Amino acid sequence: MDMRAFCPIVKPLLDNVVSEASRIQNLTEALSSGHHKQARQENHIQPSGSSLYACNGDIHLKKTTSDQQPYSVSLNHATLLSEIESLKRELSDVQQKHQNIVQELNQSIRSAQCGINNSNLILPQKMQLFQLKFLQEQNMEHQESLQKMSESLGASEELWKRVPEMEISLEHYKRQVDILQHALSRAESMHKEEIEQLTSKMEKQAIHQQNLQNEVLDLTKKLLQEQLQTRENLVGSVKYEEHVQNPMQEARQGARTQGDSQCYNMDNLSKRRQNILQHDMHGSRQTPELDMGERPLLLSLNSLLKEFMELRGNINTVLRDHEEKDNQKRWDWMKVQEQSQEWERRAGKLVDSLYYFQNHQMLGNKGGLSDGTDMALHTGKPCIQHSPEVMPHKEDIRHYSWPQNSHRPDLVNNKQCQFHLPNGIRYSDSMLDPTIQKHYKDFQRVGFHGNTQGAQRMP
Repeated sequence: MDMRAFCPIVKPLLDNVVSEASRIQNLTEALSSGHHKQARQENHIQPSGSSLYACNGDIHLKKTTSDQQPYSVSLNHATLLSEIESLKRELSDVQQKHQNIVQELNQSIRSAQCGINNSNLILPQKMQLFQLKFLQEQNMEHQESLQKMSESLGASEELWKRVPEMEISLEHYKRQVDILQHALSRAESMHKEEIEQLTSKMEKQAIHQQNLQNEVLDLTKKLLQEQLQTRENLVGSVKYEEHVQNPMQEARQGARTQGDSQCYNMDNLSKRRQNILQHDMHGSRQTPELDMGERPLLLSLNSLLKEFMELRGNINTVLRDHEEKDNQKRWDWMKVQEQSQEWERRAGKLVDSLYYFQNHQMLGNKGGLSDGTDMALHTGKPCIQHSPEVMPHKEDIRHYSWPQNSHRPDLVNNKQCQFHLPNGIRYSDSMLDPTIQKHYKDFQRVGFHGNTQGAQRMP
């Protein structure tokens, strides 16, 4: 029997029973209070009776005293009569009140007994009705529970039929769970081994990174030294060029003026010679021999021609010597420039590999570095596969250009003479040796800005 379904039905009946019991209790309390009230009235009547008896005693005493004192009784007779009448009236009032109280108490007792009898008659009827209704509801609930139990029995039979299949699937799942647990334990062991390998590789890579940074610093110092040395050599060559160029220009200017004068003289001499030859050709028949005054002129002309040829040969030799020296200087400067570019390429490769390693480490590749990257890190060569964001461009390594006019190098600001590495990394002067710092500051004060084309165009 479901108590939750039974409680809402029994609750109003219990409430009615409780209300009837409270009503009966109130009636009993009223009856008991009536009895107490009656007892109080009786107690109140008893003193009044005692007072009557006392009054009668007083009357008897007064009668006795009246016999003894006839005169005093006759005097107090009127007062005594009035007192007796008042006492009688009070006694009648008290008796009337007592009767009324007794009647009220009897009436309340009768009404209470009637209510109790009525409640005793109504309560069994209500209980019978409640029991009948409760039995009907219990019957309906029992039928519903039987129906549900039959349905659950059918479902349980179907489930029992499916028990063997479920046992087979359970065994299959257990085998799969065992396989997965074995695979998980194996994967955990492999993961631990990979973590250990990665940690050892990371330690080696950190050491290799430190070595690369040291090599980059050394190469940067060497590159700065080479650039300073080449620039000092270039400054010396420019100064030597300025020192040598002035006498060369003066010699060239003198040679040009002398050549112009010689050409003018040669033209005059050639014209004179042609005139003489024409004159000789016309006058050979009349005068077979030349005049004595024209032979020294021809001799001087021949000597001037010889001197002109010798001077031109000397000028050509001097020009060839200067050209060979200039070519040698150009070749030396080109070798120095190629060596500095080679140093810059090596530094760029090391910086590329270092930055690729740093960015690859920051990206947190869990699979570890590739074989090509490891070979690039160990050999110092840049990796082939890289993104533009990771690898710095080689154009960031700034080269110093020289102007087209090599005769006079232009002065620039000191900011243009600073050496920059890729991605804006600038090596401060504190990282260099004191001698390099001194040469570097001297070079910044000089502030040359030139190009190799200017050196190659030196005359």
